[in-house]
Parts: sequence; C-alpha cells; structure tokens
Amino acid sequence: MQNVVAIDVTWIRDFEPEWKSQSSEWRGKGSSRPKKFKRAQSNVKQMMIFAYDCKGVIMTDRVPSGTSVTAAYYRQFLQKLRR
Repeated sequence: MQNVVAIDVTWIRDFEPEWKSQSSEWRGKGSSRPKKFKRAQSNVKQMMIFAYDCKGVIMTDRVPSGTSVTAAYYRQFLQKLRR
C-alpha cells in the first residue's frame, strides 16, 4: 500500500471568507472592537489537482483558467509526478 498514489481534482476559490469563530479574539476591557470589512466570496474558481500517498500530499497543480483537463493534460501531470 505504500506505493499507491491517489489523485484528486477539486475546485478552489481565490478567496474564502472567514467564519465567525476565526475572527473572534480576546480584548481587554474598554478596548474598541477591530474594524471589519465585509468581503464577499470570489466568483473566480480554479481547478486544483492533488497527488498524495499514505504520507500526505506529494504534488499539486493549479490548472490555468480556461484550460480543459483532458487525457493529455493528465498525462503531462503524471509525467511530472513520475520525475
């Protein structure tokens, strides 16, 4: 099983807004709240390819916008991975 490599493809956004729990912080009495700016989630998505084994991620590839992931693209990715 240590020689098995898995490949996963997923969509990612350029910006993910933070959760409420991520923005909480300790403040002293009387200190003002930090200013918050409303940030919307990005509409720009990109495809990512991950290759991993039993130890974790081996290689990642961010597919350029407008590029189709075809058998030829995967072959190129696998050749890079093999090196």
